[in-house]
Amino acid sequence: MTPNLELSALATSICHNAMHLDSRSSAEIVITAPAPHASALAYATRSRATLGVLVELFVDAERSVVIAAPFIQPDVFDNGVLGAAMTAALERKVEVNLLTTRANLDNARIKSLFLRFGPLLRLYYPDFPDFEKTELGSHAKFCLSDDIAAYIGSANLTKPGLGAHFELGVLVRGKAAAEMRAFWNFAVHHSLFRAYS
Repeated sequence: MTPNLELSALATSICHNAMHLDSRSSAEIVITAPAPHASALAYATRSRATLGVLVELFVDAERSVVIAAPFIQPDVFDNGVLGAAMTAALERKVEVNLLTTRANLDNARIKSLFLRFGPLLRLYYPDFPDFEKTELGSHAKFCLSDDIAAYIGSANLTKPGLGAHFELGVLVRGKAAAEMRAFWNFAVHHSLFRAYS
């Protein structure tokens, strides 16, 4: 093969690989809307439903899920499809990390989940250095499945956030999800998100 043909073959291979990577990266709009408008709005805007996306992220996970929201209702995890998806993931030995406020983690029902699943369910709260506890909050709402896909949006882990309020978010795959995983790992390693015990 001549040098020009080798370079051409290499360039073709690089372009093909780049197109393959780009085809794995995507973004989709995700919404929650009140009934009776939710289905029609999702169809009209070609959007995904928040609850369905969160369930999908738990179902697709092979190693780890991180889910975060400042407001949670424990019955979202006790009952319903999201709780079933999380339980099934934990039973498959998928590690689940929950980031929320310390007050939420003090809730007896959240503690009972922790006792039931032990070290596979890891609980975290924000603990940035040099902040008074009264100043510190986290308004982050996201769900990360391995380093492949992630939801980022406005929905809290409450019944209204997953089925009654209007909420907007995005489901990303590829590079953005990998960057979120890197941020999560950094924040945990540097104790910006502290393990609850």
